[in-house]
Amino acid sequence: LFKRNGLAYPRTVFSSDLKELSKLAHSLPQPFILLDNNPYNTDQATVFNTNKDLDKYFESLAASDDTVYLLQQYIKPKDNQYLYCVIIDKNHIYSYAEKYKLNESGKIEIITNSDIDNEINQQLIDKYMDIAHSCGYDMVKIKLVEALNGAIYTLGINGNFEFPKNIEEKNGGKTRSAFQKMIRDKLVY
Repeated sequence: LFKRNGLAYPRTVFSSDLKELSKLAHSLPQPFILLDNNPYNTDQATVFNTNKDLDKYFESLAASDDTVYLLQQYIKPKDNQYLYCVIIDKNHIYSYAEKYKLNESGKIEIITNSDIDNEINQQLIDKYMDIAHSCGYDMVKIKLVEALNGAIYTLGINGNFEFPKNIEEKNGGKTRSAFQKMIRDKLVY
């Protein structure tokens, strides 16, 4: 869907079989980032510079672990931050950023989480809403990154998410009513 909608995105593979994932890692440009099956858990992510480092990490995991892991081309963000955008509809958009640092072991550590003015252009929002609707979602949370070269990469789109804590304040109490209206419209046939 990303490709069809002209969105840049990192190459991604996934599996619960660590041996298979290790083999798939050879098809990705290095470095890469390993996430559990929720790409929004940035604080659970680890960046690996080589396949050898990744294999060493896999050896430390429990053999019975049935977690589905995502292994993704690591896009080095400008300003070491991920951007998030919650879209309820075209009039109710909430954006925030997570600044982070990589610790010595490559683990991402969130430093700050702050509201930002909506920096996502309308054309991008329209594409995200088209994708959301094609997947059966009325509202979505998008994770983006602005790469060092200025390109915007879409890292994930999630239709099943928790609202950020500040969303009501940021939208002057309008978010809840927009959400309730959307639910009412779905329930009334």
